[in-house]
Amino acid sequence: MNTSAFFRSASCVLLLCLAPSCVIAADRVIIDGVKNPEKIPDETAWLMLFRSVADGPGAPGRDVRAVFLSSAGFSSVDANIVINAANEAMARIRSMESPILNAYPTASSKTEALRAQRDSILRDVVAILLQRLSPEAADKFRTHINSRVKRGVRITQ
Repeated sequence: MNTSAFFRSASCVLLLCLAPSCVIAADRVIIDGVKNPEKIPDETAWLMLFRSVADGPGAPGRDVRAVFLSSAGFSSVDANIVINAANEAMARIRSMESPILNAYPTASSKTEALRAQRDSILRDVVAILLQRLSPEAADKFRTHINSRVKRGVRITQ
């Protein structure tokens, strides 16, 4: 995948991965990040960013993902720190999914347990990430999440 294709796909990944939620039943509430980014949970935005920059099948090369992060103002060193945090978060999330899916009998209890554990992992990883980044890069991370990532998210409840 070339750099420009990655940028197009990375900017669309937030909407594409939530595309099924765009069909809304009458009793559903939409939280539109374009209109109300402050209503998008931090954990949701962190997960979307981490999914777009973590290693994985079909992921572009690390250098392409670092260039994507540099377009958000991160140095190459800080971009690699974010990519490493994304890899850690996604690995920890994948490793906890199977035990939870086997431990809870109903779909709703599985969903809630997975969400709670996933959000806990994300909070832990982001806390460590913000300590590892320079103060300036930590501010850029927060700004990128709030001004760019959250604006690309739509949530139904």
